[in-house]
Amino acid sequence: MPSPTVGSVVLRRRQALTSQNSNLRSRLSTGSPRLLPDFTLGSYDEILRLCQSDIRIGCVILVSSEHDDVPDFKRNTLTDPTLVDLLHKHEFIVWGGDVREREAWSAAQKLQATTFPFVAFIALQPPGPAAPTSAPTSARSLVDHIVHQLLPRVMPFLRSLRLAATERAHERALREEQDAAFRESARRDREKEALRAEEARRTAELEKVEMEHRRAVDEARARIAYARGRWQQESRQLLIPLDQSPDADSIRMTIRLPDGQRLVRLIARNSTVTSLYCLVDAHFTPTNSIDTEINRPWQKAIYESLYTHQGNPLRLGGVSLCSLRILVRQFLGGLPFAW
Repeated sequence: MPSPTVGSVVLRRRQALTSQNSNLRSRLSTGSPRLLPDFTLGSYDEILRLCQSDIRIGCVILVSSEHDDVPDFKRNTLTDPTLVDLLHKHEFIVWGGDVREREAWSAAQKLQATTFPFVAFIALQPPGPAAPTSAPTSARSLVDHIVHQLLPRVMPFLRSLRLAATERAHERALREEQDAAFRESARRDREKEALRAEEARRTAELEKVEMEHRRAVDEARARIAYARGRWQQESRQLLIPLDQSPDADSIRMTIRLPDGQRLVRLIARNSTVTSLYCLVDAHFTPTNSIDTEINRPWQKAIYESLYTHQGNPLRLGGVSLCSLRILVRQFLGGLPFAW
C-alpha cells in the first residue's frame, strides 16, 4: 500500500499525463513532423503503481549514452508517427531514462536489461508463466509487437479488470448513496423523536397545570359551599325573625322564591334588613341539616356586626326600597364568607 505522499505524487503524475495527452492530440492534429511520446515523470515504482491503479499498459524505455545506437533510436524510433500515435491511442504510460542515472539504472537491474536501447512493456496479466521476449527496437518491430502480440494478449484481461473496477466503483457509489440516505433518514427520525418528546413534555406540563387549577377550583368551591351551608344553618337560628302576630308593629312580607313558591311571613318592624335576606337564603337549607351546636362565641360577634350599621341597628321600618339595594351591597360585602 503506497504512502499518502507517494499516492499524491502518483495523482500529480496522472494529472500531468492527462495534460500531456491533450497536448499530444493537439500537436498530432496540426501535422507536426516529429514528436516524442509524452513521458510520465516519477520513479519506476510509481509508474508500476500507476499502471496497476489505472489498469493501463506501461512502456519503459532505457538508453545509455555509451552505446552507438542510442542517437539513431532517439531520432528515428521514438519519433516515428505510427509508434507515437499507437502509444497515445491505447493510453500507454511511457517512462524512461538514461542508465547513468540512479533511477534508470535501478529499473534496468529489476528488468534485467543488458543491451541498450531497451524497451519493455508492463501490464497486469492473469496468473501463469510470462517469459520476457526480445526483439529489435526499430519502430516497425515495436509496432508489430504491440499490434500482433501485446494488445491481443493483454487487452482482454485489462478490459475485464476495468469492467470489474467500474462495477466496484458503481457499487461503492451506490453504497455511499444508501449510507447517506440512511444517515439522513436517521437524522430526520431523531428530529421527529425529539419533537415528539418535546410535545409530550409540554402536553404533560399543560395537563399538570390544568389539573392543579381544577383541583384548586374544586377546593375553593368546596370551601365556599361549606361556608355557605354553615352560614345558612347558623343564620336560621340567630338572624331569622320569628313570626309575629298581626298588629301595628308587624309587617306582612310576601316573597316569591326562584322555584315559584311564595313565602309569606309576618315580621316585626324592628327586624333588620339582614334578617330578611337571611330568611330567604336559609329557606333553601333543609331543616334536618341544621347543626344544633351553633352557640359559639364568634357567632355573637357576627350577629352584632350584621345587626349594627354605624353603631345603629338597621330596621325594616326605616328602610326605603331605594336604600334597600345599597343595604344589599353592604350586607353581602360584610359577610365573613364568599357567596
